[in-house]
Amino acid sequence: MACLPKMKTRFIRLTCNRLRKETLKNRNVGMDMKSYLYGLLSLFLLAGCASQSVEVPFPAFEQKAALKGDMLECKEIIAPDFIALKGKSMFVASSRSDTMLWRYELPDLMLQNGWGTKGQGKDEIGLFPMFCRSFSDTLYVWGYTPVTIKAMVADGQAMKAARALLLPQYDNFNQMHILRDSLLVYSTVSTDYTIKKINLITGKPSGQITMERDEHGETFFDSHRGTMSANDDFIVYAYSYKKQIDLYRVSDMKLYKRLVDKDVKPEIRMGDMQHTVQRYLNVIAGRKYIYALYDRQENGCCLEVLDYEGRGVAQYSFDVVPFLFDVDEENNMLYGFNGNYENYFIRYKLLFD
Repeated sequence: MACLPKMKTRFIRLTCNRLRKETLKNRNVGMDMKSYLYGLLSLFLLAGCASQSVEVPFPAFEQKAALKGDMLECKEIIAPDFIALKGKSMFVASSRSDTMLWRYELPDLMLQNGWGTKGQGKDEIGLFPMFCRSFSDTLYVWGYTPVTIKAMVADGQAMKAARALLLPQYDNFNQMHILRDSLLVYSTVSTDYTIKKINLITGKPSGQITMERDEHGETFFDSHRGTMSANDDFIVYAYSYKKQIDLYRVSDMKLYKRLVDKDVKPEIRMGDMQHTVQRYLNVIAGRKYIYALYDRQENGCCLEVLDYEGRGVAQYSFDVVPFLFDVDEENNMLYGFNGNYENYFIRYKLLFD
């Protein structure tokens, strides 16, 4: 019989109420133990069925390919921190470069312009630049002040600030996303293990996801540590030490689907990062697919492509691993960076059947 998760809460409530009434009615006339146990069994089976509908085995990938990248020389940037693809441009943030924001034309990464210098003056970047991932044409940049996000748009070859978004307070911002130009979603997993959603119109919190924690309290070596990405509908959380990806709905911040390979066990050595095995290194939530960079250890890193129903689409290996990357879904192109090739970006054509 098919599981019906949407009916779980109502069924459990009705079952519990009926059992309570039956208990009171039979208190003085003798309990019908058989009926009582049958009701409890039905309750447990339904709860288990609903749980299974959320947690599913990690899918297999029928389509696999080894990709060879094009090395695109770029001498302007030192160690990029963030990459963002918008329309026909790739934007790069590099906090160690004198000019910290750069714009390149796709697909061959011809330099268009650079802007943004570090400092405390007007239009200078007081901290370090971090892109807020979004699906609009606007480039959102945090870092001018601790509570300011600048919304930037193209003005010919240059970029200009169209407006500034003032945040209600500073937080330990990581993996920032602006969805539908009105919601800020970000992770604080490195400190308090939450994913937070802020309504930018009202300036008020509108939901959060609180992750489980290990009892030892060591934040960096917690088995629930991970990296997050989001599109307008889903938040994707890929675990650093597990073969597990969780999908949450943006609307209510509730768990939608959990993909787990229980045969892959966490290998965490407290205080010993060298011998702690990392699994997911990066994840991008696209409009169509999830792109997760997974470390297979002796078999090297691969890119797992999944849809939002948890089905495996494709798995790619690389000649040069793009640890930092973004995906142009319209043209099936991936642009990335590997610190071992500091003067180059890498371009890959993703092959789909």
